[in-house]
Amino acid sequence: MSVLPGPIRQIGYVVTDLDRAIAGWSELGVGPWFVMRGLPMSVRYRGEPCETTLSVAWSNIGELQLELIQQLDDTPSIFTEFLAANGPGYQQLAYWTTDFEGAMREVEKAGWTVVWSGAGS
Repeated sequence: MSVLPGPIRQIGYVVTDLDRAIAGWSELGVGPWFVMRGLPMSVRYRGEPCETTLSVAWSNIGELQLELIQQLDDTPSIFTEFLAANGPGYQQLAYWTTDFEGAMREVEKAGWTVVWSGAGS
């Protein structure tokens, strides 16, 4: 298995104003949007427990999904870290896999650091 489990399926952007970001992408013809607000997240960030709240929007463009992520608090996370270093913008690519454990083994063998893991509450 390659470290990358297939074609890119999602591009993620960290934003500071979800509604403004949706409006901007909608002006470009992207939509409709599926929006979830106030999602509690209980994950691990850099190996430590992390409790935060997100609002997220997704739109599919063919087989590619666009994700907009706004963190609603100041809890240290991959999103606050990204914003501090870069400001709002492109943050991540995602791949769909049918063998998550196998993909994670390949990531470990490749020496990639897992910074954010787990699922929302």
